[in-house]
Amino acid sequence: MKKKIYSHFMLVVSLAILLTMVFSSLLFYRIFREQMYGDIRGYGQLILQSERNAHMDWELYDSSGEYFRLTVVDRDGTVLYDNEVDASSMENHSDREEIISAWETGEGQAVRRSDTLNRSTYYVALRLDDDTVIRVGRDGSSILGLYLHVLPIVFLVGALCWVICLLLASVLTRSILQPMQTLADNLDKPQTVPAYEELQPFLETIQKQHMDLLESAQMRQEFTANVSHELKTPLTVISGYAELVASGMAQNGDARHFAREIHENAGRLLTLINDILELSKLDSTSPGMELEYVDLYPVAQACVDMLKMNAQKQKVTLQLEGESAVVPGNREMLEELVYNLCDNAIRYNKENGSVLIQVKNRVDTVVLSVKDTGIGIPKEHQSRVFERFYRVDKSRSRDTGGTGLGLAIVKHIVSLHGAALELESEEGEGSLITVTFMKAPS
Repeated sequence: MKKKIYSHFMLVVSLAILLTMVFSSLLFYRIFREQMYGDIRGYGQLILQSERNAHMDWELYDSSGEYFRLTVVDRDGTVLYDNEVDASSMENHSDREEIISAWETGEGQAVRRSDTLNRSTYYVALRLDDDTVIRVGRDGSSILGLYLHVLPIVFLVGALCWVICLLLASVLTRSILQPMQTLADNLDKPQTVPAYEELQPFLETIQKQHMDLLESAQMRQEFTANVSHELKTPLTVISGYAELVASGMAQNGDARHFAREIHENAGRLLTLINDILELSKLDSTSPGMELEYVDLYPVAQACVDMLKMNAQKQKVTLQLEGESAVVPGNREMLEELVYNLCDNAIRYNKENGSVLIQVKNRVDTVVLSVKDTGIGIPKEHQSRVFERFYRVDKSRSRDTGGTGLGLAIVKHIVSLHGAALELESEEGEGSLITVTFMKAPS
């Protein structure tokens, strides 16, 4: 990238120097030409003032001894006098642009270039009172000759400018890339990055992406560690009891106990794997997934029917209130969301407790709420209960068969549906979780 910026910068500088040299030469030639015309016009005016001298010497020299050519042209274009060539041998000059302009406006000027001598002759023609025209000419450098004459100086100045710009390009390229290089070396310490204002949004974006990558990597690392830990416990129990049974150490009563433990831990292991697979599926789902119109009330009713037996075992009462409420969503995910909320409310409830599920319509939204009379969540834990594998009471979670992934799945589904999630809880008093969806258009 540094080489590319540097080469582009030098290309622009080289073009700028070249164009400056060309336009400077053109400007210098224009000034030179106007000066030539001014000098010639001055001598022409001198001749006009002296034209009453019928026998004057037409050959004039300026103060520096430079030669001027004088031509006198009659009103019909016939050359009456020329101080270089025999006038009688010269062709008619009525078609010369400076002569025509002098007849029309009183003054004309022109320049004609000699390709062989690489020089030009500058002419100024002035009209006399009798329509006779005197033309004064003077040889001077052509634009090419003038350019070749000043080329060494122009080249020297251009080369000097190019060297200076070469050094500036190196300094500027380094200064442009230095903040990014510093950022690359200090991505974890953005406050140490010396960035100028124009580059700050770019640097902030890079830093944010880096922090997101670090956070994602850390989450994956923690998730892998948590999965390994969670899988290890039931597998250890299953392996231990299976070994006792296989060794013949289990008697009749013990065998039933061991079999029950193996069955419970296998179920726990299966639930954990299913939750991990569900999270993996949700992670790979884009927010722009296809949605259908889903009525939340029948979804909640089906969930209540499914969990009714489990609630009875836990001595918890399930109750559903509300009305038909349609939201845009994925039916399978919404069923998973309602199931996890209700299952969580049953697991962490008290004996003879209750769970109230409500589905209500608002003006532009649909509200799903699950309220329980369970153990509640302490204030210091409420901001983290939706994290993966986070448990307020680890021993109780394992006793109830919880995986620590239920609320994480809920949060992910809520996010994919663009809904809002709220938690209200008091320790020992129960919890209320509310999900607010956008209502489907009627």
